Amino acid sequence: MRWNNLSGATATAMPEPVVRMADVAKDLVSRIGPALLFAAIGIELMTLVSWLPDTFHRWWSTDPRDFGDFRYFYDGASVPYPTGQYSPGLKFIMKPLAGLSMVDAWRVYVGVNAAAMLGVAYLAQRGVRSFEAKLAVFLGVLALPQTQWALRSGHFTPILALLALSGFLLAERKPWLAGLCIGLLVAKPQYLPVPALFLLWTRNWKALVAMAGSLAALTGIGIMTIGLHWFVVQLQTIDLARVIDS
Repeated sequence: MRWNNLSGATATAMPEPVVRMADVAKDLVSRIGPALLFAAIGIELMTLVSWLPDTFHRWWSTDPRDFGDFRYFYDGASVPYPTGQYSPGLKFIMKPLAGLSMVDAWRVYVGVNAAAMLGVAYLAQRGVRSFEAKLAVFLGVLALPQTQWALRSGHFTPILALLALSGFLLAERKPWLAGLCIGLLVAKPQYLPVPALFLLWTRNWKALVAMAGSLAALTGIGIMTIGLHWFVVQLQTIDLARVIDS
């Protein structure tokens, strides 16, 4: 028994050189970590400085050619029939903007998307502790080329990203609210399967029920907006290949 205890202690004890190396590595990380974070913050700020002027130019442009896909959504909200492969619920969501001029509607639309992206950045930084790390993560989200591209091109991807991220983060603590957020992704249906499969895989039945109710409500309101006949026509003319590619 004494021999077994001795061998176990010997097997689990770390050699002194290894311990010293681990301490040195830990000390090195603690010293250079903040420097790396500040370097990342500097790079992100420089990236934003280079990106933001053109983004703001697009935001306050009066030329519809700068509005990207928003022209498609705006025009679609003004007609009584469905447009493309988007959910009919999107027409209901966009309806208030159709009462504005295209320029004013564009500015409101980009502002809402920018606010959603700030929300994504805020949620992303909550997982880290130090102020430097929080700032680096927050700016990192905003400095991504995809972020600026989405704002400039008239997509509502930032809103979808905020809904999806909120759904994932709330899934355990507030499953009903999580399901509500994820269900609204039906506005662009191809974004819905992965979060839905996640809820199914984790057996989050409350969130799944809330998701089903949310997407059914938005889709139902959209169908009432365009009429059942036009919804059937839309289903008959959907090009699945284009839906997958988009």
